[in-house]
Parts: sequence; C-alpha cells; structure tokens
Amino acid sequence: MRKKKLTPLDPAKIIPDVRPEYIENKVPNARGLTPRQELFCMEYMRDLCAKDAYIRAGYMQRGDRAAAGGDKLMESPFVKDRIAELKAERAARLAITGDRVLGMLVDAYDKAMNSNDFSPAVRAAQLLGQHINLFKDHNSTTVRLAGITNSNSQEELDSDIARLIPIALYKPGLKNNLGDDDESDSPEK
Repeated sequence: MRKKKLTPLDPAKIIPDVRPEYIENKVPNARGLTPRQELFCMEYMRDLCAKDAYIRAGYMQRGDRAAAGGDKLMESPFVKDRIAELKAERAARLAITGDRVLGMLVDAYDKAMNSNDFSPAVRAAQLLGQHINLFKDHNSTTVRLAGITNSNSQEELDSDIARLIPIALYKPGLKNNLGDDDESDSPEK
C-alpha cells in the first residue's frame, strides 16, 4: 500500500495576509502561539493527527521527530487551548450537541435493528450504555489502607506519610527500615 503524500494547506488561505517570512517569525500572537504553532493547530483540525499536522506545518520530519514533535506541541497549554477553541467553533458551526449525537445513535440503532444488521446495533447500544455509565469499569482497583485518615490537617497527613514511607521502600529479603529480614513478600509483621 502506497503512503499518501501529505501536502500542507496554503497558509495564505488559513491565516489572512500570510507571507512565508511570517511563518518563520517566532513572535507569539495574542493567543501565545507562534505563526507556525497556529498553522499546526489549523492543520491538526484537518485530520486530528499530530504527526501529520507537524509535517504539514513545516516542522522538521526526520525519523520519529515528527511524531515526537507533534506530541510535544500537543502538550503546550497554548496549543491545547487553541485546539479546544477550534473544536468548539467547529461544533457550533456544525450544530453538534450531545443531544444530537445521542439522537443519531438511537436512529442508527433503530435502522440497524430494522434491517437485521446486529453488529452496528450492538455498537450503538454500547455507546449509549457508556454514555449513561451503564457498564462498570472492571479495570479499576480501590485500595483502602487501615488507619489512614481522611483529614486535611498537616500533622495527620505527615503522620500518615511517615507510616507509608517504610511500606513503599520495602524490599523482600533485604534488611530494611521495617526491622525484618525474612523472605516473605509482605511488609506487614
């Protein structure tokens, strides 16, 4: 399978009055973004792929640098804010609301069931169930530690931390700060 060639958008169509020297300008705009970062955000909105947006925005693309660079840009609070703003604008422009999406899922479920196409019906039912928290997450674990307070006082928190440090540092078979050196796997005596 041939790789699709990534072509950048024409910056002049994205950002009004853009000249090539403007893209090279490192001065942040009012949102705190350089022109190239702004272009990255616009490119990201095309396909929601940070690596491809990084390349199309004109950043260096050798090796895995594009993927790492795209991920690094996505961590920037200014970039996050701008992308959230662009997504909100898109949602408003397309009139996408939670009710509309749920309505589309119900319609998809009904159409799939009427045509005896059960796979899409099951998927639509699954998404609707997730929306109302119908399914319990079996991957979560709750740990309760006896004697640990729920207080916010600094003294009680310091006391709890002092008691937990030896447990966290416990290594079976080694003499440690719990005072035992047996081969058991439990830090409790």
